[in-house]
Amino acid sequence: MLLCSIERNDKNTAANIFGAMPKASASEPMTQFLMYKLALQCEEPALAADCLQNISASTADDPSLLYACCLEAQHKGNRNQTLAALLLVLEKQSSGAPTTIHLPSLTRSAIKLLVPILETSKAPEGSEEAQGLIDKLCMLYDKGMYSLVFSVCTTNRA
Repeated sequence: MLLCSIERNDKNTAANIFGAMPKASASEPMTQFLMYKLALQCEEPALAADCLQNISASTADDPSLLYACCLEAQHKGNRNQTLAALLLVLEKQSSGAPTTIHLPSLTRSAIKLLVPILETSKAPEGSEEAQGLIDKLCMLYDKGMYSLVFSVCTTNRA
């Protein structure tokens, strides 16, 4: 019923169904994904961020739902949420979770999302928000450089 309510854009019913769920069901990764979809529809970034964190924490070995979050956010045209989901996938890769992602491509995608967000940010230069975006960009470039060097080194060994 939750999925049907979300697909019909019946946000109130979806929220009521979620609120009536037992805690164990509400914290399931797929339920959190459905709530993420609702958060995107309702334009509630705090709820979306909570859902992403819950999905990331409960799917340690499989980034599939995080990828689904990326696609859903991209489909809705929400760059910030797409980037947030991509960064969580990259974080999982850094923590050693088994995955088949192509790190350079994912890093490049995240950079391509972050640069326009930084350029259009209304945050004053030197502010905490602007510095946070710059720090994320630098972290992504570092990851990209590391993955490139690692890729070259492992290719040359063969």
